[in-house]
Amino acid sequence: LGSQSLPPTASTPKTIAAERQGGGEGSAVVKPNDDLIDAFFKKLQERYSSLEKVKGATELNWSGKRLNDDDCKVIAWLVSSGALASLKELELQRNQIGDEGMKAFSSALSSGSLASLTTLRILGNRASDSAKTTLKAVASSRGISLLI
Repeated sequence: LGSQSLPPTASTPKTIAAERQGGGEGSAVVKPNDDLIDAFFKKLQERYSSLEKVKGATELNWSGKRLNDDDCKVIAWLVSSGALASLKELELQRNQIGDEGMKAFSSALSSGSLASLTTLRILGNRASDSAKTTLKAVASSRGISLLI
């Protein structure tokens, strides 16, 4: 699974500049190492076990998958790469996402990626109030319905 490739329209360098996704200057999401990407997809089980199975999805329910900060960094990378460009609803409830993961996801979301996203459910995680406040501000500015 470490050899997951991005969709043909996505950038493949080690760093994917957010400017390509309409984001602010200087912001970038670094591709996680292959071991982290493999571990992430293994947690998702058969239905979502590869990049090919998630790209183009309009709804993803990754609740209760024991996703942590490293997994959320993989999600942020997928978001910034354009692999989840069609996504309208994302559920990340009841996981183990802390401040680092929430910060990575907030950064990817603030770059303008996930232009189609209308609903994000991310309650029941370990992030601090400060990290949640940051995500709330990003979601509000994008018109995304947020349950946190």
